[in-house]
Amino acid sequence: MSAGQQMTVLCSGDALITRPFRNTRDPELLALIDIIRGCDVSFTNLEMLLNEYKGTPAVEAGGLHLSASPQVGADLMWAGFDLFANANNHSLDFGTDGLLLHIEAMQQLGMRYAGVGFSLEDAAKPVYFESGAGRVAMISCASSFARSQRAGELRPDFGGRPGLNSQRYETRFYLDSERFDTLREIAEALKFEEMRREAIEIEFTKPLDDEENELLFTPDWYSGGMHFYRGEGPEIRTTPHQRDLERNLASIRHARRQADLVIMSIHAHESNIQHDKPAHFIIEWARACIDAGADIVTASGPHQMRGIEIYNGKPIFYSLGNLWFEFETVNVLPADSYEMWKLDPLTGSPADVYDNGLLGFHHRAHYWECALPICTFTDGALTDLSLVPVTLGFGLPRPRRGTPRLANADDGARILASVAALSDEFGCRIDINENRGKVVLG
Repeated sequence: MSAGQQMTVLCSGDALITRPFRNTRDPELLALIDIIRGCDVSFTNLEMLLNEYKGTPAVEAGGLHLSASPQVGADLMWAGFDLFANANNHSLDFGTDGLLLHIEAMQQLGMRYAGVGFSLEDAAKPVYFESGAGRVAMISCASSFARSQRAGELRPDFGGRPGLNSQRYETRFYLDSERFDTLREIAEALKFEEMRREAIEIEFTKPLDDEENELLFTPDWYSGGMHFYRGEGPEIRTTPHQRDLERNLASIRHARRQADLVIMSIHAHESNIQHDKPAHFIIEWARACIDAGADIVTASGPHQMRGIEIYNGKPIFYSLGNLWFEFETVNVLPADSYEMWKLDPLTGSPADVYDNGLLGFHHRAHYWECALPICTFTDGALTDLSLVPVTLGFGLPRPRRGTPRLANADDGARILASVAALSDEFGCRIDINENRGKVVLG
């Protein structure tokens, strides 16, 4: 950017979108599209595969296989979106072959995407968008995913594996001595410890670093299990996986030298007990990304808003909730989905699944609203951050809910007040005026 030049960046959470919308007549959706188009750069997390249900359905999809026509990708670009994060727990709902078809569709549409690729190196690299106000880089990763979804690294003597860019984390459970000894007795009674010692004896696994004060609570020797430690407790501690962290920070540092502005995205369901609070490792990871050179860190995944932090003058959005939430209008589902929701896998329909499953989403308004931040940067510094409240039709009939529109005054005030309350713990103050929020900077 030249001296004194400004750049406006709109960020959003999950675009879980199944239906084309270019022919909409909804004035509030059209007004929202005008806002999206009015920014120099608009970003979203595309939690949808544009492969038209083709590929091999994965068992790990959790009963919800997400797919749509490439037309919805074209419509998102028509609406003004420029950058698409792709690393999320649905990236391989249709296996590796389904992911490759999705990548092919995005490439044919000219979508600027990151977070998935033909190898880990490919999935972790930045994507660039040439906006009228400057060059923007975006990197995408996920902490919430099945093990089989993680992309594999290239070696000089072996190829990689298609998948997503990971940001794993490590969890430790701490217990006071009395509870720790009780848990060890339970592990002995269930023969867990006997199986582990046998696995050590036949050299299928290694002893723990501190056998006296560490316990692996697991029913089999090859499982990761739950690691318990004797100490102050009870407490759960999560920390970023160091090798994944180093890779993602290296991508940020590279992008920092190649772009005017860098966006780092993570798809992270994990919470600190309460679902609207980010897990400790997410906070540590996000701040490390800012320290490495990211201008914006944005998260998605829990399908609801979390707080905002201004860290070293740069924004961290710990979750931006849902922008589109059309999971109920997928056209077909594999037999596994019906079996998971205890329905007949041969005669059930998607409508049956959504009548009987995922009901927590149906009954709670906070899954059907969000606030979109618009960040203004001047000479690389954040100089303004406004929030636009959005609703997704909570309580409307199924064919009409899940699509975003500008919130009315009453809903907008409630949504912004909720985001302000969630941001308090990070020392972030939000002023609310005429259905818009403004983060107090400086």
